[in-house]
Parts: sequence; structure tokens; C-alpha cells
Amino acid sequence: MARDALDFRITPQWDLALTPTKDLMTAQGRLYREQQARLRLSLMRGEWASDRFMGADLDELRGEENTRELGDEIISRVIRALTYDGLFLEEELSVDVVPLSEDEVLVRIEASDEGTTPQTFEVALHLLHGTKPLF
Repeated sequence: MARDALDFRITPQWDLALTPTKDLMTAQGRLYREQQARLRLSLMRGEWASDRFMGADLDELRGEENTRELGDEIISRVIRALTYDGLFLEEELSVDVVPLSEDEVLVRIEASDEGTTPQTFEVALHLLHGTKPLF
């Protein structure tokens, strides 16, 4: 997948974004990468028909105990989901997992490339209910 591809722009509610004149909006560059990150962190692998490798499988971790080992597993899955096809390079990513409670963690991803202002993505992972992107 090209790092600066072009795609239809989607809203945080997963609807197609429209201009005021009802034309379809597009996502390119940083916006495209942000949209792709949000999508990948929300999916299970195999869920996206055109790319069976897309997804972080974070919902698979529901029911797990909130431990340091789980945090390491989350970091590994996030990095794999964002780098497997070159969307981001591993050295561009900083991933932290912050426990919010016994049953919930915040996953904070910072992506910096080519000297631009870093992009930050956050996902709340509730170990009983699943994931919720926060961007």
C-alpha cells in the first residue's frame, strides 16, 4: 500500500464524507494515513475483504488480565498493523500502553515522518467490551 495513496474520506462514524455540495471527499497524505490507522486499529484481520492482513486484532484480547505482558502484546499488534505494508515505518512509531483501570487501557500511538509535526492516535481498549478509537 502506498504511503500517500488516495481514498474516499470517511467520518468517525464510518460514513462517507461529503462536501457542502454533496460531492464525495477524499483523504490523501497525512489524512489518509490517519484514516488508515483508525481503520486498522478497529479491525480484526480477515474482516476487510480487499486486504485479509489488515487489522490489529485488539478485540481478540477481551477477557485478558491487564498485565505488563498484555501491554507488550498490544504494542506488538499495533506496530504490525501499522507497518506490515509500509503505511508507517517502525522507526516512525512510538506506542505506549497506559492502564486506565483494572479493565481498560489507553493505547497512544505517535507517528512522526519526514520532520513534520507528529500525528497522535489513541485507542481505548476495554478488556471486557472491546476497542474504541479516540481520534
